[in-house]
Amino acid sequence: MTATRVPPKLFRCPVTGLTVIHELLPEARTVAFGLYVKNGAVNETAKESGVSHFLEHLVFKGNMGNGIELTQAMADLGSHINAYTTDEHTSYYATCLPEMATATLQLLLEILRPKFSSADVAREREVILEEMRQYRDDPGFTAHEKGLQFFAPRHPLTHSIIGSEAALKKLSKSELEAFFYVRYRSEKIALVLTGDTSTLDFMEVLRAFGEIGGSSIPVISEKGSEPAMSSLKIRRGVQRLTKRGILQSHLVAFWPAVSEQDDTKFALELWSDIIGAGSRFAWKLVEPGLVESAGLSCQPRNSTGYVMLSACCEPGGMPTVEHEIEQILKDALSKPIDADELEQAKAMTEFSLSSGFETPTDRMTAHGEHWLTHGIPYPLESELEAFRSVTLGQVNWFTPQFQWNDAAITSLKPSDS
Repeated sequence: MTATRVPPKLFRCPVTGLTVIHELLPEARTVAFGLYVKNGAVNETAKESGVSHFLEHLVFKGNMGNGIELTQAMADLGSHINAYTTDEHTSYYATCLPEMATATLQLLLEILRPKFSSADVAREREVILEEMRQYRDDPGFTAHEKGLQFFAPRHPLTHSIIGSEAALKKLSKSELEAFFYVRYRSEKIALVLTGDTSTLDFMEVLRAFGEIGGSSIPVISEKGSEPAMSSLKIRRGVQRLTKRGILQSHLVAFWPAVSEQDDTKFALELWSDIIGAGSRFAWKLVEPGLVESAGLSCQPRNSTGYVMLSACCEPGGMPTVEHEIEQILKDALSKPIDADELEQAKAMTEFSLSSGFETPTDRMTAHGEHWLTHGIPYPLESELEAFRSVTLGQVNWFTPQFQWNDAAITSLKPSDS
């Protein structure tokens, strides 16, 4: 792809009310579409636990009136569609050949007009319950979920994305439909289009689709909450958990950190890369074989954020692993990150960001997820410049903030019984 392009256009569609981000890439061989919805687990009450993920399943049924489900209709075009739910948003995306762009976009928009039949609700409820059981059997998932809840009890950021079984069983068809019309209002949604859209009249497709929801939208107040750094009450200390049937021990640790909107996140991400599995963790933990895997990552969120550490090892090795991690973090105080480490981390980050911005799908994802927290498409060059500008002083400032004694630590090991 060429280095010079027309910047993506950002505007509000006057008919649907959707925010539209359009980036024409005439040299591309594919087209990517994405719907990004400002709705995730953080917006849910206890009664609504898992409703965002439930809606993600249900809207794929569409409302086309021909008995064909959305995924099959997409497959008939040779197009691909998928979705995911996070703690803060829900995303639906489709990719296709340029000649199928009009039909693919028409189908993707059907997500915003689901049919909510009783049969579909019952069927998808069972699918999610089975998915929930599979997650509960995953020790890595269990350690992460229990660890995050131990770290920041009762904070929206710790809400389970897949939800609680009790809430899931009680959610009715009418409640799910009402939740949809509240959560999927047009001002909460961005449509992102990237790739060779030169033969696509997407504004005509949007005009034909019409107003989101229509006149049948029920008037319901939104009860969900938004997380904020000021409400992130942190617990420090250690919790030790056991689980039957697992073969390895798992460790997670959390510290409060910066938000997506905080410019110091660039220095923190580089600090995490250098201290984490890409560098110092690798030398002391991975290469000697003390762990099967280990990672340290910066997790900025909207108005809040955290740093997360994770490791997996043989059951008897956990005391040694914890000691080594504590020592790595302590050594960073006496042996600060040096210029060579910082430059290497910057180079690796620049390569990762640049290579992850090559295809229409990559660019669609970057634009959509950046809009969710910043209201604009992803500005690759300014992001790269922000990483290039990080100084040694800025990156080393974080080391005292992330010592082992200040973490919320959760370990999960096999039960003896």
